[in-house]
Amino acid sequence: MRPFAGLCDYRCMQTLMFAALALLGVNSLKADILLYDNGGPDQGTGDEMTQLIQAEDFVLGANASISGVRFWALNSSPSAYQGSIAWAIGADNGGVPGTILASGSATATLTGTGNNVMIDTQNLAEELVSFMIPEFSATSGTTYWLELHNGPIASSANSGFYWETSSSAPLGDANTGQQLSLPGAGFWGDTGNEHAYELTSTPEPSSLFLLVTMIGIAVLTLRREKRAAR
Repeated sequence: MRPFAGLCDYRCMQTLMFAALALLGVNSLKADILLYDNGGPDQGTGDEMTQLIQAEDFVLGANASISGVRFWALNSSPSAYQGSIAWAIGADNGGVPGTILASGSATATLTGTGNNVMIDTQNLAEELVSFMIPEFSATSGTTYWLELHNGPIASSANSGFYWETSSSAPLGDANTGQQLSLPGAGFWGDTGNEHAYELTSTPEPSSLFLLVTMIGIAVLTLRREKRAAR
């Protein structure tokens, strides 16, 4: 039997397991990759998004697949959120939203920030609204529009749910927000505001496969060492 073989194998297996777990931990921390940031909320004002569809343009610096949306909302009451967010990603049509390239409805997660904002006489609670969408492949340097509406498109009453304005839109952002009155008639109009939101991507958990593979290799190595020792 090779001297210290068992000790060496034990240490090697420990090393492999800790390395794999470390990689898995790093991957978990990076699970939500920020692709676009239109600035954080400014606790100033917002634009109503139940009676209106609100839209913001964005341009990515590299080709990427968008799978998550986060935006900040100002909420007048627990019943103001209509239970879903209708979303769309559209092409640019001369500085306003154009042809819809992808759309859907998502149940969002609302997380209160603890901040409150007054709009006219309404005391509104600030909330971070987040939801996932089917992967949308965006091309670098192309202008797209993110369109958001509180509830089904058929909902057109003002519920007191607002897309909050942004404190720091990206440099070079050519267009401010646009809005469209429901039900579906009319033209896009300029809000004069930038709105707070982020676009994200969630990569595949490939390091989980790596973890299982590395532990499997370590176990096979130990078995071979035991067989050789016999």
